[in-house]
Amino acid sequence: MAEGVVSQRNWARSEEEMAAAPLPELTVAGPVVAGTPLRLYYLLAAKSVSGRLVIEEADGLRHELFCKRGVPEQARTTLPALGLLPWLAGRGILDAAAAARAEAALPQAGGDPVGALIMQGLIPPADLFGHLGGHGQAVLQRLLHCEHGRFTWDPEAAVPAGTFPLGEKWALLCAAGRSLGDDAVARRLGDRIDCPVMRAGDGLVPIERLGLTAHEARALSRFDGTRSLAQLAFEQQGEAAVIYRTGLFLAEIGFASFARAVLPRPTGAPLPGGGRAEAPAPPPPKQQRAAPPKQHAHVQQGAARSFASPPGRYPTDEPGLRAFLGELEGKNHFEVLGLPRAATPNLIKQAFFQRARAFHPDLAGAGGPEVRQLREAITARLNEAWSCLSDDARRHAYLGELEAGGAGKAIDVANLLVAEQLFHQATVMVKARRFAEALAELDRAVALNPDEGEFYAWRGYARFSASLDKRLARDEAMAEIEHALALNGRCAPAFLFAARIATVLGDADDAIKYYRRCLAVDETNLEAQRELRLLESRISK
Repeated sequence: MAEGVVSQRNWARSEEEMAAAPLPELTVAGPVVAGTPLRLYYLLAAKSVSGRLVIEEADGLRHELFCKRGVPEQARTTLPALGLLPWLAGRGILDAAAAARAEAALPQAGGDPVGALIMQGLIPPADLFGHLGGHGQAVLQRLLHCEHGRFTWDPEAAVPAGTFPLGEKWALLCAAGRSLGDDAVARRLGDRIDCPVMRAGDGLVPIERLGLTAHEARALSRFDGTRSLAQLAFEQQGEAAVIYRTGLFLAEIGFASFARAVLPRPTGAPLPGGGRAEAPAPPPPKQQRAAPPKQHAHVQQGAARSFASPPGRYPTDEPGLRAFLGELEGKNHFEVLGLPRAATPNLIKQAFFQRARAFHPDLAGAGGPEVRQLREAITARLNEAWSCLSDDARRHAYLGELEAGGAGKAIDVANLLVAEQLFHQATVMVKARRFAEALAELDRAVALNPDEGEFYAWRGYARFSASLDKRLARDEAMAEIEHALALNGRCAPAFLFAARIATVLGDADDAIKYYRRCLAVDETNLEAQRELRLLESRISK
């Protein structure tokens, strides 16, 4: 596509395209296309309804989800590989011989794999509870990733007895969105990566309830309706995968939308699924995260002692359970299980099963419905932690988020969105040479979102432009620009503003250097191209 050209697609919408649009309301039946299950789940959770969702794929596979007041309580599937016994064997919880024994005992157990496992004594009943939660989450994720078929929703269907929450409802939804593979993201986005992306919402749930990570919230703050996902990925290449996945996920549940125009795709922009626009090249090697440092035996034992209290020591009455649940608020997954971040997989398993046994909802006894609900809420939080930390890849990624300060703390999405609005107002003021007003807006934007490098670049340039003594203002402005580059090494405006400052002060060599670095990041920048040609022609003369 030629650069600088905005085209229009043929927007005569097919039946499939109409079906792919986010459902405005929860309906009893309809077609499944990519994104439908995520939107259905969102509506169930937002409206806090109870019942059964069934998805039947074109090849005959059937998946069921039972919800209680919007919280997933049980997920079932006919997919053989996701049967309980194959899943346990695949996770290494059952070896081949034990799985065969359980399979052989199914007729005696009435076809119930849980009964067969207990009958054969293959897994202690208390430990089996935790595995059932992990299995339910795996089936739920498979259901939410379905792309073709039909769905039915039955609000009258009773939730089976003995079920328990699979986790916190919004955390489970986001986990399903984050687990979409690169190929699925590329396929489901299609040519929407070149359409302007903007924030949206239906008013049912505030975006803050979803629990976005810092990276996801920053991506959302840039969805301003003027840039496409491809352009955003080009500008923030280190976060390209997060930008694409967040754009797709939020669009499918109804928190983002795409305009009809098609914007030019920047040359070299990273694409979802790998490769680069108009210049295919192998993606850079992924940086291997160092494995958590090994602990000495006495350190591991000390960590184990931190959570190895006998179940009787945990609260059992309503006030105690309520206080314990309150203590979990805002804690990261390791803290929820009473563990240090360097805990080994074995320690994580021990901690989870001990707490899962202690807070099992069936132990509510005569405590009444309030006690059971508190136990269910604690169990859901424990399951959420176990789901993440029991998987090596997800645990290492989560550790990376903790190190970056993006996990384990609440992200104020509202502040990020306000900061982005203030920033755009400030850029307009800078272009209108209203520098003092722009500085005030940029100060507010930085206070709300201190992690956005581009804010500092514009503030440094505005500060320099507002000053009467340019040489005196240079150091302070360049300090802001250097801070912007420390936060985002590919911030093209930072290089452009540094070049402008050097030009004003008569330092042609520095100006040429910064214009070249700007074009290395954004080769389409017309001002950098023009000014670099002028400076180089003057020097050549």
